[in-house]
Amino acid sequence: MTRSGSGGRATSLVEFITAHIGKENNILFNIADELIEGQDCRDLCAAYDELSEQRYEGYSKHELVDIGREIIDQA
Repeated sequence: MTRSGSGGRATSLVEFITAHIGKENNILFNIADELIEGQDCRDLCAAYDELSEQRYEGYSKHELVDIGREIIDQA
């Protein structure tokens, strides 16, 4: 079904991104968990933790999640 208007496009984009993240969480990360071990795994996790603490355009990851929820609520 095609949605019209900016609210419909925003909702479609959110649905697309949500599906993409679901595939990452349920497929790709599971494969990575099986393939990356030992020090490589620890190094990768440390790099991820460091990246997660960064700010993007002045916003924290938590603030961006809140903004995304506001967009969904307005759609």
